[in-house]
Amino acid sequence: YETPNLILQPIVENAIGHGIDLLEDRKGVLKVYATVDEENVYIMVEDNGVGMDQETIKTMLSQNSKGYGMRNVNQRIKLLYGEEYGLHIESIVGQGTVVTIRLPKHKYEKRPDQK
Repeated sequence: YETPNLILQPIVENAIGHGIDLLEDRKGVLKVYATVDEENVYIMVEDNGVGMDQETIKTMLSQNSKGYGMRNVNQRIKLLYGEEYGLHIESIVGQGTVVTIRLPKHKYEKRPDQK
């Protein structure tokens, strides 16, 4: 299925730099997986890092965020596909974070100029 370019890299970087790298009590694990339903593609990036509180989650995708990567990915997806698409973040302090990317389900078709 079609996806915008460079949407995973900022999310994976965030998971490593702000979640896994801060672990002191266990080895970090990062998982990237995807699923589809009738209308959507869901790509999940899951880590067992330090997690974050609800206030941090709220500001992460807002204009007040210090980081640009995840906010930009979210805004790009919304501009391309509409407000119902984008990033959803679930996290538990001390346990980890799951970032879900929701995209519309569009079959990938090669352009005539691609080999």
